Amino acid sequence: MNKHSHHSSDQVLLADEHDERFHFLAEILEDDFHLGVKRARSFNEVSLKTEEREWRLVILAEDLPPAKGMSKPKAERLNRYFAILEEHDRSAMRGLVYTGAKAPTIPGLQHQPVVIGIQNISAKSARDRVISELAAFGRFLPTRILLPDIELDTDPATVQVDPALSAQICNLSKRRDLQGGKKVIQHLTRAFFAWDSVKVGKLGQGLSGAHVFVIQPHPPEKTPKQYVLKLCAAESRWKLVEEVARHKEANDKLGEPDYRKCLPHILPRTDLPDSGHIAVNGDWYAVCYQYLGDPKIGGILDLESVLTCDLATLQAKTQNTKFFKRYLADHPSLWECRRRVFSDLLEWLGNEWYEHPELAKTKAVPRFWQTEDCPPRAYLTLPPYRLKGKEKGWILDFLGGREVHKVKRLLPSWEDHCRRVWEFVALSQGPTGLAVLDDPGSIICSPVHGDLNANNVLLWLQYPDQPFLIDFPCFQLEGHALQDLARLEVELLFALLDCQAESLEQLQVSDYAYHQLKLWLELAEHLLDAAVPSPRNSWQSTDCYSDNVTAKLDLFSLIRAKALAVQRPLIDTHEQGPFLAAYLPALLYYTLREIGYPSRTPFKRLLALYQASCIIERLRYLSGAA
Repeated sequence: MNKHSHHSSDQVLLADEHDERFHFLAEILEDDFHLGVKRARSFNEVSLKTEEREWRLVILAEDLPPAKGMSKPKAERLNRYFAILEEHDRSAMRGLVYTGAKAPTIPGLQHQPVVIGIQNISAKSARDRVISELAAFGRFLPTRILLPDIELDTDPATVQVDPALSAQICNLSKRRDLQGGKKVIQHLTRAFFAWDSVKVGKLGQGLSGAHVFVIQPHPPEKTPKQYVLKLCAAESRWKLVEEVARHKEANDKLGEPDYRKCLPHILPRTDLPDSGHIAVNGDWYAVCYQYLGDPKIGGILDLESVLTCDLATLQAKTQNTKFFKRYLADHPSLWECRRRVFSDLLEWLGNEWYEHPELAKTKAVPRFWQTEDCPPRAYLTLPPYRLKGKEKGWILDFLGGREVHKVKRLLPSWEDHCRRVWEFVALSQGPTGLAVLDDPGSIICSPVHGDLNANNVLLWLQYPDQPFLIDFPCFQLEGHALQDLARLEVELLFALLDCQAESLEQLQVSDYAYHQLKLWLELAEHLLDAAVPSPRNSWQSTDCYSDNVTAKLDLFSLIRAKALAVQRPLIDTHEQGPFLAAYLPALLYYTLREIGYPSRTPFKRLLALYQASCIIERLRYLSGAA
């Protein structure tokens, strides 16, 4: 193991068998000096840990139990301990915790350890005295920055903390307690700011499992500044590493200066020199972004809000802004407003990325799909499209699980669709058997976001010409130009269909309404009938609530029309087959993943299964036609 390959959180090795004394000193080092502490209970443990890696500080308690073969008087034993430490790690500063009235000295040592007296933990002066003695570590001890106080945001109407926010904070603690969760936020926030008090608010939590919060100084400054703190558990740290790297690539490479201005600035850590952009506390890692909803530059609205909230709410959120003047001032219907916003977004994406004359180009690919599992900790360039092993597992678990058996009778020909998707997903090597996916082809490549969902598209209310995007871990400078559009189509169908506020009068439980499935299946068929689906005012499923489906069909048509325009350099505009051969692999990829998402309703997951099955059959037909 590389002795330098440790995280900055684990910088102090504290060897003390006494529980209360250990926790007392460890808390000071962590809370006041932002140093991660690891414990050893014997010198044998100390010896092993210092051989494995280097430490900033190594601190021993004077009454540490004798190591094997070292049953000597305390002074001789400590002399030997510190001599061994110096052999193992010459760069670390060493300390000695004593409990007597007088600080000990250890004869025969060239460098005496820093002595830290801990006699009476309960004494009021004990903490201040220890902090004073720790100062002898000099440059090895970071500047003392106290943890900020944490205040949770409240609902203006009830003056109560949102229960969902409290639950999210509790989830950060191993004991699922609020104080423990606040402690995590305190440490991570301090890595970026020297604030005395922090106000923490709620933002939506994504499918990736990340916890996202709005934070700001409290009380706020004259011009209130807000930031976004995004947390991932230790096993997902690689996602933040990728996000930082690809965010920087997007910021450096793309667009006009105004576009770069609209990318949220990712903050460097300020607590430790040259420590990068990722903070760590215990099992949690975090990055911090400038929040583009800062009042100084105008408010923001995410695309999901535009596509789901009611008209009165949308008007209230955008009143007296240029967004309101462009999209709402002439009193259009709610769906007309949504259509205008969505159309402008697609036009902007095409101009900036997918159809940009200097960024979009033709690229040959050896195949569209790969059956081998994607590496578990990587965001790959696409195509070839491929699933991670865990994603395959989630899909197959649903297809063979108990939950689906309760609802599968709602899907006609369940067995056929299940078998078709199961056989495709279970492949782990070799070709798919579908020429469209297995054979070489050509794509239009361009910059792509890679996860273009309705929460990653933000609208700047005072600059409606300039939408902007966030969350870039999947960004590609030369990716499949159609994949973002396929991702948006999947978002509309599985995340947002029948989730509009105005539908609640007809659907009391939104997209948990199982009787809507018949209409959704009919919509899925219609979306695969042509390159650009035609408008429809009537459906065979007359006993379903169809207003949202009919209105949203217009948005699907906008996506397909843009996808067709992007693909136009490679095909004749009247050739439906070649277009679908390029578009459907991306649509299949994102649709299959929807089957595995437990956050989707079981009825939406049935819809995803049906659509994936139909796409596979359509690709089989296109492969035969080719």
